[in-house]
Amino acid sequence: MRDILIDGLPIVDLLEINPSTNEVAQWNRCDQSSVSRIYRHVSRCLDLGFRKTGGIYSAHRNQEVLQALRQAAQLLRLSRGIEHLQWLGHPWNGQALTQMEGSRPLPRWWFGERRTLELLQRRVIDVAVVRGLDLLPPGWEDSRFPFRFGDWAAVGLVQQPLELATLVGDALQSRPALKLEELAGTPVLSARPDPFPVQSSCLERLGLEARAVTLHSYSPAAWEGQLQDGEVLATTPISRQAVAAEQPLQPLPLTTGVAEVDLVLVHQELLEQAAVQELIAAIRHAYRQAYANLEGLTWL
Repeated sequence: MRDILIDGLPIVDLLEINPSTNEVAQWNRCDQSSVSRIYRHVSRCLDLGFRKTGGIYSAHRNQEVLQALRQAAQLLRLSRGIEHLQWLGHPWNGQALTQMEGSRPLPRWWFGERRTLELLQRRVIDVAVVRGLDLLPPGWEDSRFPFRFGDWAAVGLVQQPLELATLVGDALQSRPALKLEELAGTPVLSARPDPFPVQSSCLERLGLEARAVTLHSYSPAAWEGQLQDGEVLATTPISRQAVAAEQPLQPLPLTTGVAEVDLVLVHQELLEQAAVQELIAAIRHAYRQAYANLEGLTWL
């Protein structure tokens, strides 16, 4: 089984994270034909029916066998140390996470965290750095300590205000003493299907009118780049910094009263594992280095 567990399963996992055999080949420094040959070999040996459907690779048979192997593979990764963990960041924290030494996140393409939770649940990945406002149940607001809910443990990294931003120089920026109630009816960029239900509900309560943009995968051009004159976008200081080179945004001088939190999410039973604790410490250090000069952050 060594060729399945050690050599084959990582390829199957990576294809579930990124459905491009070419990109998976680049990550593994091999050729595309090798990736295809390996995942087909695994699928055939385990009778998984592993194939691409609706743009996503997944197993269609023998899910229990695959899950048992993934649990074994995860235990091996944990025993081998931080550099062997499979983990993800979110679309806006690459400045911090890609500079880490010893362990770096796998690239991701999706928007919102539903897919992230699925991969964590199936143990395709071990750890994820996510945005918490639309993920956590009430009670997370005191994020100084690990917050446990369901199967998960959430470890807070930083809280930041949810801002309303416009294009630089938008007319809304020149209105004197602008108040939140004056924004009633202003279009706010909204993703369809909605990956941010809590955030969207907050914006609706402010009287903003959603302008929906269909978004299947994230890029600054596909999201922030869709903002038009006279519209606002809900964002954060870290998000604004991440897209500043491609789409400069200017926050309105308003306070929404809503906080977003960046956090590390992991299965509860894995939280105290030495490799996980080491990774969390490294992520926390990377965040503080990358965002030390940003205003409005509350470190956790």
